[in-house]
Amino acid sequence: MRRGDVVDLLLLALIWGASFLFIKVGLRDFSLWNVVGIRLLLGAVTLAVIVALGRYSLTGWRQTLPVLVVIGATGSAIPFLLITYGELHISSSLAAILNATTPFFAAPISHLWLGSHDRLTPSKLLGIVIGFLGVAVLLGIGTSSLAGASLLGGGAVLLASLSYALNLVIVRAWLQGVPPLVPPLGQSVSAGLMVAPFALTSLPNHAVHLLPVLSLVGLGVLGTGIAYLFYFRLIRDVGPTRTSMVTYLLPCTALIYGVVLLREPATANIVAGLALILVGIGLTLGMIRLPAR
Repeated sequence: MRRGDVVDLLLLALIWGASFLFIKVGLRDFSLWNVVGIRLLLGAVTLAVIVALGRYSLTGWRQTLPVLVVIGATGSAIPFLLITYGELHISSSLAAILNATTPFFAAPISHLWLGSHDRLTPSKLLGIVIGFLGVAVLLGIGTSSLAGASLLGGGAVLLASLSYALNLVIVRAWLQGVPPLVPPLGQSVSAGLMVAPFALTSLPNHAVHLLPVLSLVGLGVLGTGIAYLFYFRLIRDVGPTRTSMVTYLLPCTALIYGVVLLREPATANIVAGLALILVGIGLTLGMIRLPAR
């Protein structure tokens, strides 16, 4: 894995880690459908501006339109709605932690679908297991724990992780060779069209505050528009399983934001969980290798 890919992975984790906080704040004044609809609208506009200013090619988008609709559902509309619904019932940090299960779905799906192109090697499998142990350690931090969480909210986020895993593999299998900005723009636009009718019929009928509005701007521009540039580039360059490892970093970044911005304590659980997760990522990305027999 190249240094540039690692940088993309870290930047994506920093942006998406903040997205869970943006969702939680946005839900103070906006409905579930509003949060997702505005997020997709701003994400699509951001990507369209980037395409226009950079004069990037969108050649072949018509031929890939059916696939763009599929990834719009699996990569945006469905998981965004599920995660936002989940955050109505559980904390943003717990949502980020549960979202870290994506590699568990992505690795076997990718192995079965892509075969030799993305094999489930012993090192990768060990890395996933160690990373999950790190996530399990983090579950006890603060007041967020599975024992006190809504089963329905947690289940919704887990289903979102499965949807993300399917999206990762579909993009790698069916969208190789297309211009790089076709998948992110197509995914945002198609998902936005799916959600728009519901979002338009549930607009707030009360005064909204500045902070939720700014949170949705950050969620759309950064968490959807800019983040998609890194996301699709990683799928193209390193494959779906390695890209899905960003979800292991999300609990780390979400918790770091809590420590820095909300002055939450950095407990032993945090240190131990982060250490396990980083080791798991290192094994899965090939940065740490098992000794040869």
